[in-house]
Amino acid sequence: MKTVLRVDNIETAYGRSQVIFGISLDIKEGETATLLGRNGVGKTTTLRSILGLTPVKRGEVHFCDQRIDAMATDRIARLGIAIVPEGRLIFPESDCAGKPGRLRQQPQQNQGSMDAGPRVRTVPATAGTR
Repeated sequence: MKTVLRVDNIETAYGRSQVIFGISLDIKEGETATLLGRNGVGKTTTLRSILGLTPVKRGEVHFCDQRIDAMATDRIARLGIAIVPEGRLIFPESDCAGKPGRLRQQPQQNQGSMDAGPRVRTVPATAGTR
């Protein structure tokens, strides 16, 4: 399979404070990847570095065989890379605590409505507790 995103030994810092110390990863076509870790270990900074929001000090980032770590963020975004930060009310109509919501796109002329996803089911407030 073709490698879509390759991060090769990147290092990133905020001023003189180094945050990323040599992260490497390859994501191949059709794969899904997840960055896991506790707070403050560099997950968001890694994503920001890939997108060009936090400049890479060392190492390289390639997207579809094109080096992108020196590109402007808007050019990287036009290639199809984006970040959706958590907690920004991206889907404000979705409600998991109350009655389930349903996301809909307003129909345009000569088009039917489109569902953005399945109906959200209600999760009890005590789920996962003892």
